[in-house]
Amino acid sequence: MRIIGKIILVIASFFIVVGFSFLLLRYQSNRPLQAVTTNSNFSQHAISVYDSNYVSLYHQFGLDLPPFYFSISNLALPDSFKYLSACNEKDFLIYWSCKTGSTKDIHHIYQSLCAFHNESWMIPPSQVLNLQRFANQIIASRNIDTLNFYYAKYNSLLPSESNTFAVLNGLKQINVNAAWKQWVPTFHVNTNNQFALWCSDLLSNRNGIYSRSWISKNTVGSALKKPMLITSIITVITMIIIVIFSVLFSAELFLNKDKRWSNYVQSALHFLYSVPAFFIGAILIFLFANPYQLQLLPANFSFAPLAENDSFTFISLLKSLTYFILPIITLSFGAIVFFTLMLFRSFEEEYSKNYVLSAKMMGQSNRTIVYKFVLKNAIYSSSTFLFLLFPALLSGAVVVEQMFSIAGIGNLLITAARSQDVPVLISLFGIIGFVTALCFILLDYFQQKIAGRLLSTKEVKE
Repeated sequence: MRIIGKIILVIASFFIVVGFSFLLLRYQSNRPLQAVTTNSNFSQHAISVYDSNYVSLYHQFGLDLPPFYFSISNLALPDSFKYLSACNEKDFLIYWSCKTGSTKDIHHIYQSLCAFHNESWMIPPSQVLNLQRFANQIIASRNIDTLNFYYAKYNSLLPSESNTFAVLNGLKQINVNAAWKQWVPTFHVNTNNQFALWCSDLLSNRNGIYSRSWISKNTVGSALKKPMLITSIITVITMIIIVIFSVLFSAELFLNKDKRWSNYVQSALHFLYSVPAFFIGAILIFLFANPYQLQLLPANFSFAPLAENDSFTFISLLKSLTYFILPIITLSFGAIVFFTLMLFRSFEEEYSKNYVLSAKMMGQSNRTIVYKFVLKNAIYSSSTFLFLLFPALLSGAVVVEQMFSIAGIGNLLITAARSQDVPVLISLFGIIGFVTALCFILLDYFQQKIAGRLLSTKEVKE
């Protein structure tokens, strides 16, 4: 049951992030219809705001719908009443629905009042003004006996062949037996909105407005497939390098902490942590990809075989490995510095524990103690950073991908934002939110299961 609850939490996080993304995109100053119609089947060019079909197309594509919303009311009050334009009619329905708890009967009376205007020709002219006066008094009425009196009088003056009479004839005396419904809260979710339209396109995989990119006309899945693959490769390799290099570097730095050069290295790490990634990338490009300097590595990923081929192959990945070197170094630089300093502090804390003293009394060397006992518990102390590093690298690769012309999700995010490609933007936000929530779930599992075993083993040693 705990696993099912975590899965539900991840799915809920995904839809919450997507829903709020619709709300943010709703309030940006742009012309979404121009982006929809550009390179679409409707026209060869983007439609102008001065076009006569602009309003009708805006409604056709559902762009005039709210992004998403919900309302909290009571059991006696349906959500649809808020759409009434006339204030007196809205007040009439809301008031008597709460008083009687019978939304069906009140709605029938409202329909009869509206239908009366279309059937006034069937009533003798001498009674039309009287019925109109009764209708206005019914709307303004705030007493149940007065409402029942005017309702009976109104019904008796109608001819039996009218539609209004047929509606009212099926209603009996209005009562307040179900007035308790006004005290029962209800939660209304409006399904006629852009978020629900996106969900239906996602689940049904139909050819809807949000199922395809507004710019490339490809499906959202095909538009995200290759950028997601390239960014995932870079992120996974970066994660491996960060963990291996930081663990080895921090362990050796701790073992030699009494030496003078160790203090210099720690000071340098504190300084390097403040250096931004784009500055490191610029230096690497200048030194190793500059034709006037060394020119050892390529800097433009767009010329890599993996970027040029439409399909991903293992051979194209091997041929493109040299193109990954500079981006991975740039992306991993700040995380390596931070994780090294974090592990170094964890080593200092763990080294003062009792199990380390016991290991020393058993004749274990400092290197064995650090790598065999202290390292496991130090990594546990830094597990939060490790599990949140992957979504941070995934969403923070925008600058690096721009510098090295990598066609990943960071580059795609900027391109989609500039071209107002809302379906791609929403999917990217949802993927990043989903990965972040999933990493939190894995962190919780790690700390409860795997890390719990490490702590229990440490307690036994003590």
